[in-house]
Amino acid sequence: MNKKRSKIKYFDLWGLRKEKYRFLESHDVKNTKWQELELKEPYYFFVPKDAKGEKVYQKFISVKEIFGNYTSGVETKRDNFVIDFNRHNLENRISTFVRAEGDEDFIRSSFGLSGKSDLNIKKAQDDLKNINIGEDIIDYAYRPFDQRWLFYNDSLVSRPRKHLMLNLRNNNIALNLVRILKAGHKFRHVLISDKPTDRILLSNTTSEASYVFPLYLYNDENKEQQGIFDEKNKGIEQSNFNQNFINLLEKSYSKKFVLDGNVSGGLYAVDIFYYIYGVLYSNKYRQKYNEFLKIDFPKVPFTKDFKLFKQVSDLGKELGSLHLLLGKPKTKAKFSVIGDSRIEKREYNKKEKRVYINKTQYFGNIEPEVWNYYIGGYQVLDKWLKDRIGKVLNGENNDANHYLKIIGAIEGTIKLQKEIDKIYPKIEKSLIK
Repeated sequence: MNKKRSKIKYFDLWGLRKEKYRFLESHDVKNTKWQELELKEPYYFFVPKDAKGEKVYQKFISVKEIFGNYTSGVETKRDNFVIDFNRHNLENRISTFVRAEGDEDFIRSSFGLSGKSDLNIKKAQDDLKNINIGEDIIDYAYRPFDQRWLFYNDSLVSRPRKHLMLNLRNNNIALNLVRILKAGHKFRHVLISDKPTDRILLSNTTSEASYVFPLYLYNDENKEQQGIFDEKNKGIEQSNFNQNFINLLEKSYSKKFVLDGNVSGGLYAVDIFYYIYGVLYSNKYRQKYNEFLKIDFPKVPFTKDFKLFKQVSDLGKELGSLHLLLGKPKTKAKFSVIGDSRIEKREYNKKEKRVYINKTQYFGNIEPEVWNYYIGGYQVLDKWLKDRIGKVLNGENNDANHYLKIIGAIEGTIKLQKEIDKIYPKIEKSLIK
């Protein structure tokens, strides 16, 4: 019996098909320069991986160990029907659907509903006949900085994920992450939300689905029908942090964990959340551990220095405020208001530092790094305009001002990321063990 261990070798070739054919004609198993793979637990990758920094990264704490509950985002399977920029239009559409008569094919055609969908038209109409349509229309985190309206009812939404999403109808925030990234993608798939969230919030690739990690869980019986929608009922039952994780931080910082700010000198749940958020926005962290951040939920390094913890948390809180568009982010960008403000294109002129939306109108004073900024798989400023081609800005939603807010938020994010990067190395020098 041959006890010698087998070796696994790897080679790949990028380029045009003709170039690949030429290579195959002149190479065989013997004269190809193979790369030997070192297979390691737990993933046993059959492709080369840069394992530099792995020992340090494995000392960090996975978000799966930090948070007790998480879920993938809402999947409607019929976005154009149950989601809209305008609440009134959405309510009218759903009400018209409920009253619609005729055979199923006619109704599907009238409302743009695919014949391949799992929607039972008659059952959905019957289920919705005796409800107040408006009460089930909610604010919805659809794409980065793109809030829309969703008719949030199980009859029309395929996968509502209400067991956790309803916790975001009150005073709450959530961390949105992607578990696995496609080859070649960089880790930048992190965003805060304070509303129920779409499955492809961070990427239009379904394999890179967004997962939602709420900070708080609410104490409401029968959440799906009542309580969580009642603004008077805001009782927090518990944080969504695992108890073992809380115990570790309490011991490391010699502070008592508390849910809110009513207890002075405590270890506040919201501070922990924003520390995580700050770390995940460090470009140094992202670049250093990109290989590992592509294959599972991120692991977070926690410093044992409480002052440093607070410093990062405060920066993370500023980031969160920017990304929730709270207040008015500062920006030098301006909008040329002369014209009808119809979005006909989205064209960036690097020399002029302008984003043109039609032949005459543009957003000015936009730096290239701001225009090219990505959150997840989306180039934020381009994506927002792309989804509104043909629409007019400066309507009832004051879209031009909203876009200026997004520009300001990205400008502020770039500055804060640089500040976090300055202090990030200190975190790894003082890790909680």
